[in-house]
Amino acid sequence: RNLPSSIMTLTGAVELAPDLADAHYNLGVARWYAGDRAKSVESLAKAVQLNPAAPEVYAFVGMARRELGDLENSRRALQRALALGPSSPAPYIDLGLVFLRQGQHERAVGQFEAALNLPSPTGPIPDLDLVIAELRAALSKTPSAEGRNVLGLLLGKQGADPRLVAAEFREAIRLQPAYAQAHNNLGLVLIQTGDQ
Repeated sequence: RNLPSSIMTLTGAVELAPDLADAHYNLGVARWYAGDRAKSVESLAKAVQLNPAAPEVYAFVGMARRELGDLENSRRALQRALALGPSSPAPYIDLGLVFLRQGQHERAVGQFEAALNLPSPTGPIPDLDLVIAELRAALSKTPSAEGRNVLGLLLGKQGADPRLVAAEFREAIRLQPAYAQAHNNLGLVLIQTGDQ
């Protein structure tokens, strides 16, 4: 990445067209990755002001606010992103992380599940390693069949060893023996691996 050149070029675009929301958004993203968090948030706020109907801007603002520890404003931005355009898994994943950090484990699992169940997702699941680590930590404190099932699905997306994936589905079934979706998911893993 050539961030200094990108920032210089995007700053020029903003100076030439101060009402160009995309330029402010792209400048905010470039500044974020360059480590200039304060100016990034400033540029993103301007992009939201200029185009309040852009879900990708709210999604990035939500992620940035989450990373800065501002969970309440992160939640608001991510919920707005989802209200505007729920085709990307990113805002679901980020909102799930916010809920995990707020101790709302069931709501977090619901967001992760929604990201996994998008009919035509645009883009990959972001921060997959972080999501898996934080969900594991939450489940060690508050066991949940639904959480274990979602963890198994996330591990599958990550390309984890199928035995680890199957272990999560088995744990979901142990916690809730009549959990049909976990039985189904375990059956699919067993078909793929030939394990018992």
